[in-house]
Amino acid sequence: MTTHGPGIFVLALAALAVAAGAGLAQDFGGGRPEERYFRVEFAPATSRSGRPVLQGYVYNRHGEWAYRVRLLVEGLDAAGAVTATSIGYVTGDVPAGGRSYFEIAAPAPAARWRVGVFAYEWLPRGSG
Repeated sequence: MTTHGPGIFVLALAALAVAAGAGLAQDFGGGRPEERYFRVEFAPATSRSGRPVLQGYVYNRHGEWAYRVRLLVEGLDAAGAVTATSIGYVTGDVPAGGRSYFEIAAPAPAARWRVGVFAYEWLPRGSG
């Protein structure tokens, strides 16, 4: 089981690519586990209650199911500076080679957004 805490959180802030607009995909393909194992697609939307949200999918490229997948959501100004952050969970597990949906309240209005996996755990074999 792998868990990533506050140290990885700081690295995640520096390593996530800036993305904006509908149908965004963040696919890093880099050296960190979050970059190698997961891809995030998202778009700004409005919830049924009229609140701004970010919704999309987390794709798992790893051979094991992931659970307790947490996402870091950052609102950015026009210059790319972080103006707001929030953390949300992916709905349910993310199956090996599959995807799972998320909808997270937007932390504040922003010119653009950045969303990435910053923590997760692998489901022990035989329990998925």
